[in-house]
Amino acid sequence: MNLIMGVSPGSQPVRFIVNVDGKPPGEAHGTDVDDQGNGTAGRQRTYQLVREQTRITDREFEIHFAGPEVEAFCFTFG
Repeated sequence: MNLIMGVSPGSQPVRFIVNVDGKPPGEAHGTDVDDQGNGTAGRQRTYQLVREQTRITDREFEIHFAGPEVEAFCFTFG
């Protein structure tokens, strides 16, 4: 799962945490998130948050931002 996001120009990067089904993503973490779900949003770009390693099923995804300066534009799946 990818998300196009970032902070407003001139703003400091903002930390975020991703959970899948209420838990850190573990081995399913994307390239912009560690196995505990920690990441940082800086410049506006596409961030890979989750990369499923097994069969894809319905899951609950959560993202929590540590600050208000993040702008999110588009989720992509698949």
